[in-house]
Amino acid sequence: MGDPLLRVANLRVKLGRTAVVDGVSFDVGPGEMVGIIGPNGSGKTTTLRAVSGLVDPDYGSVELSGVRLDQLDARARAKKVAYLPQSSGHGMSFTAMEIALMGRYPHLGRFQVEGANDRKIALNALKRTGVEAFVDRQLGDMSGGERQRVLIARSLAQEPELLLLDEPTASLDLKHQIELMALIHTEATAGMGAVVVLHDVSLAARHCDRLVLLDHGKLVADGRPSEVITAENLANVFEVEANIEIDELTDRPLVRLIGPVR
Repeated sequence: MGDPLLRVANLRVKLGRTAVVDGVSFDVGPGEMVGIIGPNGSGKTTTLRAVSGLVDPDYGSVELSGVRLDQLDARARAKKVAYLPQSSGHGMSFTAMEIALMGRYPHLGRFQVEGANDRKIALNALKRTGVEAFVDRQLGDMSGGERQRVLIARSLAQEPELLLLDEPTASLDLKHQIELMALIHTEATAGMGAVVVLHDVSLAARHCDRLVLLDHGKLVADGRPSEVITAENLANVFEVEANIEIDELTDRPLVRLIGPVR
């Protein structure tokens, strides 16, 4: 795979006296989409926030293209990393174009306003995410799937090297989940890398190139979906019994849940 785009090494993050992330290491290659999965409280969101630079690790390092992110200021980090947190109700009165243009802020000087090139980049991001028809529509007037596409357009307008997304499919129906994951994968494989926190292991298996499985803040498995999503891992980490089959067409695992481990 060559040199990684992102390298997370021995990451440790404590909240109070408790290590919510404890010794986690993984790489992301250029053009690769990596999913972070695990039960509630496993450290998924904290890991993503530490990778984004929003949380300072107590130990370990995060490097992007060989540069430690903690050596960059917030503006320099924002030029390299786009972070989309879990959905919130903020910004509902902004239009799609205004939201997309927010992604240009790291590239603007102090007191500088967006220019024609910034608007061109923002519009292109809206086109790539399929919401260019909503340029003048407010976020509050859109469906959940449309809003997520606009927010991803904002991230793309940053022109980052790495996309970080925390539960981007939460509250979406099945159709929009599949469409959104396919969109993220397309953008990632076009040259960026992407790290996506997900609860749905079947969705993660279908769309991610690799998976990182966490439990109680520790790394349990890191590999191709067929290597990570096993009956043993689901039983030990998620405490559920499941039958796992490999789809012959996609070489991806198909999960059929049976019930809680007895």
